Amino acid sequence: MDGITAPRSGNPYTPSLLPDAVGGGHRRIAMSAGLDIVRGDGAELYDSAGAAYIDCLTGYGVAALGHANRRWTDALARQARQLAVCPFYNGTQLRYLAELRDYAFEETDQVALYSGGTEATEAAVRLAQTFTGRAGIVTFRESFHGKTAAVRFAGGQYIEDPAYPAYATGRRILRYPECENHNVSDYEQCLDDGGDTLAELSGLEGKNEIAAVMVEPILGTAGNIPPDRLFFARLRKICTTNNWLLIFDESLTAMGRVGKPLASHWYGVVPDITVLGKAIGNGFPLSAVVADRQVWQNSALSKQSATSSSYGGNPMACAAGQAVLAELRQPGFMENVNTVASRFAAGLQELAGCSDVIARPRGVGLMLAFDLVDPSSGRLATQGFCQEMFGRLRAAGLLVAADVPRVRLYPPFTLSVAQADQILNILSEVLVC
Repeated sequence: MDGITAPRSGNPYTPSLLPDAVGGGHRRIAMSAGLDIVRGDGAELYDSAGAAYIDCLTGYGVAALGHANRRWTDALARQARQLAVCPFYNGTQLRYLAELRDYAFEETDQVALYSGGTEATEAAVRLAQTFTGRAGIVTFRESFHGKTAAVRFAGGQYIEDPAYPAYATGRRILRYPECENHNVSDYEQCLDDGGDTLAELSGLEGKNEIAAVMVEPILGTAGNIPPDRLFFARLRKICTTNNWLLIFDESLTAMGRVGKPLASHWYGVVPDITVLGKAIGNGFPLSAVVADRQVWQNSALSKQSATSSSYGGNPMACAAGQAVLAELRQPGFMENVNTVASRFAAGLQELAGCSDVIARPRGVGLMLAFDLVDPSSGRLATQGFCQEMFGRLRAAGLLVAADVPRVRLYPPFTLSVAQADQILNILSEVLVC
């Protein structure tokens, strides 16, 4: 099998050797892999033993430019020598705000910068509530918008938390209009519009407590699940008719991940508020909330310091963001993203056709996924089976979120066709029975 190195050695870390200073719940993927990663280069990561792995996880879509990107590292080093922290206006920040707006938004849109996705989604909810004067937020099952006090309940998770009843007041959680007949290579031909979810929404029309509908254009944490393609056009009309704001949480889908600057561009809709995160900084903590000037100026967030953040929009973060935009604008860059994405999608379909354990290939652009299933029942595979497959893929030199049955793929945008084929070869070697 071309390009695949010898199997990797045993895990350098075990739970008993983890430092006492590590608090909270250990990250599942780190515990599953047991690796000590010391550096990265492009699409590859290297452990302390010198073994190389193709990174098809990229920190769950964060390292969109790959690791140690020259333009990005040079920009950060240059900015660090000049100015790292500054609560005042500075040229790096102002240039970045202008460039970000020009890249993906209308000239009337305004941007607030933060340091993490959850911080941004909380700000987006507050923006919608204070603009409309209403508290209710409509979200969707299995969506993920963060883990802080309010948005952690958005997708129906953590209902055992004693705080759930209070925070859930005014929240409506609807079924996500999953594209059941999804064709990963021909999604643009999907004519489904999420009728069942639209029916649930119609039951909320006229409700005067709803401020906004907040949605992931593609469910990320739940398994990179695309919706019925025409759903958002219908949703946009419903929100407009009822004076509800439409919030697109594009933490995962923005900055080219779906082959366009934003998923809203792909679906042909204009949300009222957009949340950006992850790839926007390529690993440097950076997030943003974008909304029309009128929304900002007629909300509580128009007051001085209402959106202030100790780290949000600092010069280092803005330099990182500028480097990302500069790379995305390079001639042929996005064309490569779409070429590799098409190759990847076709390869996943082929694998699903000849493997007993791969099912439901799906996704848009380089936000792809498939399910690991029990061949005897077609149901999602057990945790033990997933862990075994994850270990085999790691041993073959591929790191991917396969320690759970809904396998997500987030390769870097810089991936070549040859590297995509290498990933598909490894998946075939390990998963085609």
